Amino acid sequence: MKWSDIITQVRDRLQEESETFFSNDRLLDIARRVQMEIATVAECLESSCAWVTTADIIEYDLPPDCLNMQAATCDAYPLNQVDFRRVHAKTYPVGQPACYYIFGNRIGLYPAPSGPLSLKVWYSQRPPLGAMTITHSGVSGATSATVEVQDNALVLVIAGGAYAGVNTFQFSDANYSTVGKLAAAITALNKGWIASRVAGCSEDEPASNLEIAGAASAYQKTLTLDCSIKLPEQFQFLIELGTIYRALWKDTEYEAGEAYRREYVDRLEALRRLYARRNSRSGTRQLRDAYRSSSPGSAGIRVFIP
Repeated sequence: MKWSDIITQVRDRLQEESETFFSNDRLLDIARRVQMEIATVAECLESSCAWVTTADIIEYDLPPDCLNMQAATCDAYPLNQVDFRRVHAKTYPVGQPACYYIFGNRIGLYPAPSGPLSLKVWYSQRPPLGAMTITHSGVSGATSATVEVQDNALVLVIAGGAYAGVNTFQFSDANYSTVGKLAAAITALNKGWIASRVAGCSEDEPASNLEIAGAASAYQKTLTLDCSIKLPEQFQFLIELGTIYRALWKDTEYEAGEAYRREYVDRLEALRRLYARRNSRSGTRQLRDAYRSSSPGSAGIRVFIP
């Protein structure tokens, strides 16, 4: 599933084959926001992140795409979540962390770690509104500048001027392997390119996750590069529904838009209930043997009880 496929399907339903009224950029912006809404409501995307603690440092920044914490470990020991108001002792202890709390966009450990330990968190993920923005200022006599995303590299082309030529960034190169590194490397060329990571996109997002796209102009205008769609294939129809109803409302076609809105909201609510039920059963479970026979050695049927 690609963003271009989403836009094509939306245009078919809107009976708008050209960009006469609905521009591709506008529809794509709506579709990105719909994907974020679905993931936020249903919490159907999950990810993890790991880093190393510092001695006596209590709080650490959560990943920018963290929506809700699911679990955490420190030095491979599972941590219990507690209310942050219950861990602020007059003298904060130092040692092996046993608990964690969430305050804002930071995670705090209790006790404070006594040294470098491996801290890993699992969380529900909020997809970003794009991966990276890039533009070319037109300096040094350039007449055009284009960006192309291939399946294994990002290709920048400048025509005219002192910096005319091609720069290729292979995603397999460790210096360009993440969106954060790639954006920094592009700007560091000092050839008029300015790139930055989109807010909410993880700095460690693999560059190979950038969606393949043909050459597009970034000459004196901002171009947004996208990650591949985060939601699974079965969510495509829901993204289309949300995009269509918002586009119709923008066009003041409220009656037509309302029909799509009702279907979208009903399906989204069903997903919310489905994933909420799944998450509520993800905690500690009791295990028993149902229908155990009285005869020795009979295992019966192993049943999980949420």
